[in-house]
Amino acid sequence: MTQRKGLRGILALLCAMTLLIGAIGPAWATEAAVPESVAVTTAAAPENTPAPSAQTPKGVIASWQWVDPDKRVNQGVMEVSDKEGAVDYNGVYSLLPKEITATVEGQTAPVTIAVKDWHCPEFDASVPGDYTFKAEIAQDYTLRGNVPALEVKVRLIQEQPVADAPADTTGDTTTDTTGNTTAPTDSTPPAADVITVESWIWVDSMQALSDDGKLHLTEEITDANLPEIQKLLPQSIQAGEHTISLTWTYSKETKTFTAKLPDGYAL
Repeated sequence: MTQRKGLRGILALLCAMTLLIGAIGPAWATEAAVPESVAVTTAAAPENTPAPSAQTPKGVIASWQWVDPDKRVNQGVMEVSDKEGAVDYNGVYSLLPKEITATVEGQTAPVTIAVKDWHCPEFDASVPGDYTFKAEIAQDYTLRGNVPALEVKVRLIQEQPVADAPADTTGDTTTDTTGNTTAPTDSTPPAADVITVESWIWVDSMQALSDDGKLHLTEEITDANLPEIQKLLPQSIQAGEHTISLTWTYSKETKTFTAKLPDGYAL
């Protein structure tokens, strides 16, 4: 009996040691194991902050009028005539108002607002007619729904005939240094307010022309003696009842004097 008890005690001790080793063993293995990867967890990223909304207008324009010291704009229309000079986009742009005076909601005093730019892409200076120019003001102002748009109707008026502008209807008379004269060839019909000279004679007050109508010189023409020679030339012509003054020019290349009639006369 004593021997059996001794064996049972040894078996119990061995079982206890086995359980102890089993409990400690996984802890050793966990401490010795080297992981191949590491899992990383992060907190959820905050959502993107929404883009700020459009800038809140300084105010809503309830009414407005152009600041037009020259009073070019009449009931929304600005007339521009080519009699004022060459008409182009920049010229019209410079005539348009630069500011408006506006009544802004929530403000008691009127507000002066600058015009930043004008737009009219369809403008054609060569074609008379009406063109709508639209004004651009600061973005922090807006028009109330029933307020008229910031626009000016530019009425382009063509009063000068385009075909007649480059024409020279004054007419020229030429003479060379021997006194030969010829009338210019001009296919352009004279304007209605131009007197056409059909026949004429020299007014030779210096009696420098010979009987054949030539001017005979004894020396070459130089810059020094040119003014004196020009004084010998007739200073006018007689055309019927009209005595018409002349302006002379000299060409060194052709050695020819040219007499020019004043404005209002043509050959």
